Order: sequence, then C-alpha cells, then structure tokens
Amino acid sequence: MRARDARIEARIATNEATDADATDIGTRENSAVKRRASPIVRADVEDAFVNATLARALPLDARRAVIDALVASGDARWLDDASTRARVVDARDLAALDDALTTHVEEYGLSGKVCTMDELASALGTDRERARAVAERRRDARPPGCAIFGDDGVKFA
Repeated sequence: MRARDARIEARIATNEATDADATDIGTRENSAVKRRASPIVRADVEDAFVNATLARALPLDARRAVIDALVASGDARWLDDASTRARVVDARDLAALDDALTTHVEEYGLSGKVCTMDELASALGTDRERARAVAERRRDARPPGCAIFGDDGVKFA
C-alpha cells in the first residue's frame, strides 16, 4: 500500500476522512465498492435536522426517531448508548458488498472459518462498519450465512 493510502486509511479508521479521501480510496482498482468513510450523524447537532431559513429545527426526540428508523432498516448503527451518534451505511453499497462477500467466501474456501471484522473489511475494500453491516445482513438471512461474535469476529456458514 502506498504511504498516501496508509494515511487515508488511518483517517478513515478514526472517522477523520474527507470527501477527497473517499475519492482517492474509491479509485483503487481492487475495491469491491467505491470506498468512503461511512458518515457519522450526530442527532444533537446535525445540520440536516435544521432549517436555518425558517429558524426551525426538528426536536431531539424526532431526530432520534428518524435515526432509529434507519437503524431498524439496517442503514445505520448507533455508536453510543445515549443515542446521540450513529454511523450511516448506504444500502446500495451493502448489496454490492454482499455480492463481493459471497465471492470472497467461495474463492478462499472460508465456509466454517472465522475472521476478524478488520480482515473482512480489508478483503472487501471497505471500512469496518460496512463490513459489519454486510455480516449482519448475512446473519439475518434465511438460512443464516454467518455468525457474529461481539464487535470483532465473524464465522462463515
């Protein structure tokens, strides 16, 4: 990996990535999906919930309800117990990553094997949160395609 890519990867891992970083990472040919950091939404201060022109803002409870709906649909995940920060994941990316995961598991004979979320993210060319979201989709599928162990492990069926 080039030194510049390593710096961008570090910013993605610490949630400090920029749109320019997403474009740089997305141009790599080995990525299954255009890679960008999954955005973090802060319910208490997010501009998306404010209309400055009308000097109005959605109440905090309503903001949480919107994000809860995203979480319920699998498009977001709360990052804290206070429900103030959530990471949003694009469902279109998840569908493409699901296909890439199927190929990866078959290609490397990973059925019955365990790997970490970091290994899975690296193999799919995405960030850890998207890798976890794809694994959760597989876990909830019928029949289940994998089992998740805490925040760090996944076992493929």
